[in-house]
Amino acid sequence: MSKSYLEMHPRVHRLLRLILLLIIIGSPLFDAAWAEGVRGYHRTRWTAAEGAPPNVRAIAQTKDGYLWLGSGLGLYRFDGLSFSHVEPSLFDRWRSQQITALAAAPDGSLWVGYRFGGIARYHHGRLDGVALKNLRGAVFDITVGPKGDIWVAVSSGFGNQIYHFINGKWSVRLTKDGVDPTPLHGAFAAADGSLWAAHFNALFHWIPGKSRPSRVAVEANQTTAFLQQAPGALWFVNNSHLYELTAAGAVARLDMEGADGGAFTGQHALLADDDGRIWIAGEARGLLRWAPGDSASPPVVSDDVHLQALFRDREGNIWGGADTGLERFARSAIAVEAMDGRLTAGLAQRTGSDPAVFAATDKGIYSISAAGRRFFKTEGTVSAICSGPGGLVWATTNAGSVRVANDRAIVTHEPAFSRGLSSLACAIGPDGVIREAVPTVGIFRREADRWVQEKKWSGVAVIVDAGVGRLVAYMPPIGLLALDEHGEHILVPRDKLQAGDIKLIQRTGAFWYFGGEAGLTRYDGRKFSTLSAGTYPWLTQTLGLAVLGRDTWIIGSGGIVRVSSGDLSEAFERPGKAVPITPIGRTEGLLGRSNVLLSSDAKVDAAGQLWFATNQGIARIDSNRVSRNMLPPPVHVTSFEANGRSYPINVASLPAGTTRLQIGFVGLGLTDAAKNRYRYRLSGVDAGWIEGGNRRQAIYTGLAPGRYFFRVIAANSDGVWNTIGQTISFTIVPFFWQTEWFKALLVLIAGSILVALARWQSQAETLAARRRIEDRMQERERIARELHDTLLQGFQGLMLRFQSVLVQLPKGSAARDAMEGALDRADDVLIESRDRVRDLRELSGPVGLQATLEKTLKRVVEPPLRRDLVAKGTPRPVIATIADEIDRVVTEALSNAVRHAHATTITLSLAFERKELLVIVEDDGTGLPTVVKIEGSRDGHYGLIGMRERMDRMGGSLRIEDREGGGTLIRLEIPTRIACVNSPAGKEG
Repeated sequence: MSKSYLEMHPRVHRLLRLILLLIIIGSPLFDAAWAEGVRGYHRTRWTAAEGAPPNVRAIAQTKDGYLWLGSGLGLYRFDGLSFSHVEPSLFDRWRSQQITALAAAPDGSLWVGYRFGGIARYHHGRLDGVALKNLRGAVFDITVGPKGDIWVAVSSGFGNQIYHFINGKWSVRLTKDGVDPTPLHGAFAAADGSLWAAHFNALFHWIPGKSRPSRVAVEANQTTAFLQQAPGALWFVNNSHLYELTAAGAVARLDMEGADGGAFTGQHALLADDDGRIWIAGEARGLLRWAPGDSASPPVVSDDVHLQALFRDREGNIWGGADTGLERFARSAIAVEAMDGRLTAGLAQRTGSDPAVFAATDKGIYSISAAGRRFFKTEGTVSAICSGPGGLVWATTNAGSVRVANDRAIVTHEPAFSRGLSSLACAIGPDGVIREAVPTVGIFRREADRWVQEKKWSGVAVIVDAGVGRLVAYMPPIGLLALDEHGEHILVPRDKLQAGDIKLIQRTGAFWYFGGEAGLTRYDGRKFSTLSAGTYPWLTQTLGLAVLGRDTWIIGSGGIVRVSSGDLSEAFERPGKAVPITPIGRTEGLLGRSNVLLSSDAKVDAAGQLWFATNQGIARIDSNRVSRNMLPPPVHVTSFEANGRSYPINVASLPAGTTRLQIGFVGLGLTDAAKNRYRYRLSGVDAGWIEGGNRRQAIYTGLAPGRYFFRVIAANSDGVWNTIGQTISFTIVPFFWQTEWFKALLVLIAGSILVALARWQSQAETLAARRRIEDRMQERERIARELHDTLLQGFQGLMLRFQSVLVQLPKGSAARDAMEGALDRADDVLIESRDRVRDLRELSGPVGLQATLEKTLKRVVEPPLRRDLVAKGTPRPVIATIADEIDRVVTEALSNAVRHAHATTITLSLAFERKELLVIVEDDGTGLPTVVKIEGSRDGHYGLIGMRERMDRMGGSLRIEDREGGGTLIRLEIPTRIACVNSPAGKEG
């Protein structure tokens, strides 16, 4: 590749100069707060601006996880983010606002002592005063004994008292009689059941079973404190010494007046941390920490920490009460080195006999090693720093190049290129050859105190040594390059870089790592594998990578994480695989630098300490102190509002019309409460868990009446979940029109209406059917009248005419004989016609259907065929026309069986059921042809059609089936409300 590429892109010059400017002026200042507090702990403060009360003299934690503060304004409860003032159940004007003592009892209650005004007890959400006879003066201590018993130390001008509460009863165990009359300033119930009492002039030890205490020759003074350190050491502090208390007395272990800046004035407090060090708080002079196991170690003094109360919570955090509010010291593996200026480059590491880590700011270069820290001022601003063999450290500046050798001298050389451009990267090979990259110009090699340009390589921006005479380079417009004696070779074009713009180029072990804006790429000599920041957000803008033991430490724009090297390697082999990580420094707000061109922001020194270039400066991490908080946070529902009105948490029911709920909750992980996470669900509303993030409130609208269960769970800042959480239940009372009985009533009413409609429709259908029957009956009567008045009369007259003709014919003649025969037949027809007309008139009343069908059966089915009539149920009179229609259908069915079925037995069944009248004709013949069963008739035959039509007119149904065992079964079904006179639908009128 020739320089013509860069000459064709003059904007690249300006771009890279702008990037250099951003590197120099854009890196953040070191946070001076890191120089304060307690080394190994992250300090957080809450003052009145954050709602903290003033003059915190006592701290305790109840078993539910809440932190309690005894302050100059009374009792406060703290959940890690917010402070809540707890008002007494009854106001007492004689009671001080200043709380001097707190003690959490095993039963979950909290005992509260006041400067004057006695004591109180917080239990089940109420702060109630405790009436103790003759209790006057200031409560100096409340301590809990090994049996859960409570001791209260009180001192006043009227004398000293120690009250003892056990098994629900109070007793006074100590008065001024026989004991030093000077004021009582403290008491402590030891693990062995004994009681220690500190008076102004002496210390007393009460042993169970003895009536009088033993005096310990120690002057207690006014400010005292006790500490029971596991596994049993008991400590006592006054204004001058720290004593170890034993059965034999008190042994002075630490002369605090001899400690430089020692904490020996003001209110005292004692505490033991996880490392076994004893913290001694002195309100006026600072904080002293001392390791009892190493008497040769001098105390460590933090002059800027002024506390009057100390407390260690269930997670190991140390809390301090101060005049200004509350302070927390969270155990941290991180220490930020205090340096002047802004970071302008990554880290370099010198190996050999004098290992050190180098960092550059706009003020100069810092060297940090076991021997201490050294500073080298530079003429220009450092833009890159690198190291090589033999302890060589090289830096580039806008004023020239700098060599740091033997921590004694800084040698300034001329710039690699004197056209006003600075080198943005340097590399030192294993042969000691130094190279610098000047963007848009070229790469220069240091030879015999002069610079020689590498003609075979162009002006790339970033270079990293890859062996003798070889480099790996990155140029934003081009991509990743390999540079060797043959020239430049593109490893990965820019548009193929899955990790985005490259910020980190580093060889670690057998792999090359390329950290970019969008992830991390690994190259094993054969293939490139990339973990995308879209899948692994902690790899966004990867700026540094270091391997220590079995873990890989990575810093990106989102902070520092620790990951198992094995898990990381598996992810490179199978991108997308879940990788567990441990975030480091989020509580302290440590993030990666986001405005760098090339970074190398993670190193491991010879002592196994990790170093990172961060947004707050150079951070050192002690990997042995990195631990995950595995303690799940207690979870509590804190508030419950319905339609804007507050209710108790344990409310059983909510009023009718409640549609909106607002439920507050908290997870009491106090290490970093702002990063606690929550999940919740409301039964009947949420199909699954709702991810609440760090939001501590759930809101529901549009709720209906019913029974509900609300459950919330929480995770601490390290992602450890309390999967049980808290569940509350409640009922939203319905309006009367929302109740089940009202709904049932509506259903009943609707059902009744439907039944009424059905009955009305049934009656209407019945009336319509009967009206049709009545019409037919009227038509029959009309036909009968017409037949009688016209046809029969005419027929009768015609017969008379034929009779007169007969008389005129000679007797014995053939014509007369024929006429007489015709007249005889005419008489028979006339008689039959009159009978039929009579039948038309008589078939208007109720008919006994069984008798009618019996006659029909005998008339149609004659021997040798066997016939049988079966009747079931209580017979009812049937409307004449219905009976006639049934008779005609049955006649047709019987006739068909006789003529076509070749049957031997025909059975006629009649059943009077409650809703239906059933008539069944069955035979044991050959059965109906298939075509007849499918189509319902046969061409040229209309018997079956007529049977169906008659049944349809009656509102009944006709079914033809194969009879079990052979033959045919014809089933007639007619609703009784239509067929029978006295049916439930009503009688015929």
